[in-house]
Amino acid sequence: MVAEDLFFKQVTLPHIPEGTKTTQVIPKQIGPYKIESLLSTGGMSLLYLGLHPERRQPLAIKVLKQQYLTHPEMKEQFIKEAQVIELADHPNIVKLYGQGEWEEGLYIAMEWVKGISLKQFILQQSLSLKRSLEICLQVAYALLHLHTNSVIHRDLKPENILITETGQVKVIDFGIAQMLWQPGEAPPRGLGGIIGTPSYMSPEQRQDPLHVTVATDIYALGVIAYELIVGRLSFGNIKLELLPKHLRQIIQKALEPDLKDRYSDIVDWISDLSSYMRSGELRKERRGSDEIKEVYEKLTLIHQELIPSKLPDWSGIDIGLARDTDTTPLGLFQDFFKLPNGHLVIFLARAPSHDIDALISIAHFKGLVRMLMHRYRTYDDLDLSTLVSELNNTYSEENLTKTLSMHALHLDPIDSQLTAISCGFEPLWNLTQGSSIPRLIESRNPYLGEENNYDFFAVSDNWNDGDMLLMHTFETATIDMQALFADARNLPPRPQTESIMRTIKSRESTGTDKLPQAILSLQRIP
Repeated sequence: MVAEDLFFKQVTLPHIPEGTKTTQVIPKQIGPYKIESLLSTGGMSLLYLGLHPERRQPLAIKVLKQQYLTHPEMKEQFIKEAQVIELADHPNIVKLYGQGEWEEGLYIAMEWVKGISLKQFILQQSLSLKRSLEICLQVAYALLHLHTNSVIHRDLKPENILITETGQVKVIDFGIAQMLWQPGEAPPRGLGGIIGTPSYMSPEQRQDPLHVTVATDIYALGVIAYELIVGRLSFGNIKLELLPKHLRQIIQKALEPDLKDRYSDIVDWISDLSSYMRSGELRKERRGSDEIKEVYEKLTLIHQELIPSKLPDWSGIDIGLARDTDTTPLGLFQDFFKLPNGHLVIFLARAPSHDIDALISIAHFKGLVRMLMHRYRTYDDLDLSTLVSELNNTYSEENLTKTLSMHALHLDPIDSQLTAISCGFEPLWNLTQGSSIPRLIESRNPYLGEENNYDFFAVSDNWNDGDMLLMHTFETATIDMQALFADARNLPPRPQTESIMRTIKSRESTGTDKLPQAILSLQRIP
């Protein structure tokens, strides 16, 4: 038993000497892609946030570390990873945008998936049984596509499965993926050592990782399904008696040590799991707390329909938005409008809770905002104070018990002017081109809906090329937002907001009662 425990704690990278570690200097460009920031450092590669030269969309640029460029096996596997991703064109698999060589080695340009790993959902025990199985099915469809194209992932685990902000599953990291080996062909070349992650490795992968079948991916998916259902990581210790009776049979067959007893085709696993979900047994066997979780999952989907699915692609302005993924997003709202005269209007709002009442307040608020913006779309000279006053009066007349915190921002690119109103939130920060110290744009007002017929105070400022604006939802009693903004001033808006959010989260306590948080950064570009 001790030896088995040690196995699941082993290093799982292929056995390649580490080489000399050096401080990484972020390159300005890799291939045709402009680099904005370093996202993460892995055992064998670096992951950068890049920008597509034509579409101006963020991409993940993976680069093989320099110390491995002298290892033919490592270079071959890195190139193979790009080939596998290109072959696996599927909605549930990360998308390839480019690959090639640059002056410092090899790179792969992939879709940048903004989401969190499945591991975090498991640790939080935040998914209902139904949602857990829906995720498993999405992963299974990704595997079906891979296996149909003779690809074995070989490292399927919660860390390599991302859930996007819209709830879509994305399978990532094909660093040790392998084309299906057929008897009679030249055997695949190995990198030595353990290939895979011990907790999710099938018995045959532990014994001979170079000669596995699609059944090894099915085994890994069985472990993941088990962890989702029981709500905790297994570390190789699986107790099938913890599973619902009828579902247990399906998971058990995926985890059979003997290949002849395990599912040999992911299609059969999909069929059995789909039949279980349609049979009515799912509702009978779900956990006692599942009904509440399902309600919140439905509310989250409704909330996603209330806010834009992506940031606007406006010429002359770069936008970054980061939200705290540790809290329920209900009650958080943002919207963007471009008027016929080229002016821009942006709203960021939040209800004082994250329950059903908050969702109702946000839905009502969105309707009012859209109605007023439709009316003001033909105004050549929009007055933000008048707009917000009318919004406040209409909102407060509805006798809602909840007030709202809100930022409203009007950008005039023609006259290079901005006008801002903050209600309940700390005012905006403005970092002008060439400055290292952000300035607070003082426009403090009461919560929206708190006082009827209130005369809202707006503040105007210059808005020139290179200037950067920051609005957020945090209380600032314990956060020096000016210092955080100054520290991240050299980053473009997308990585800047993510960096500030990570820093705040590392310092602040977390909890289910915390309100959702967001940071919005805007930079004017020539």
